[in-house]
Amino acid sequence: MKPRIIVSGRLSPAQLAELDEHFQLIELESPLDLTQLNVREALQEAQGIIGSSLLIT
Repeated sequence: MKPRIIVSGRLSPAQLAELDEHFQLIELESPLDLTQLNVREALQEAQGIIGSSLLIT
């Protein structure tokens, strides 16, 4: 089973495809809003976060 990571921000389709080879992706909108239940649940399940211009609020 691949590690689960959150991806957020301006990643190209090529970057997403490359990450998908190694990880199970959880794609979320940027900025990550910690008041949203789906974001908090994703953070509990993920082993990391990758993003461009990542902003967590």
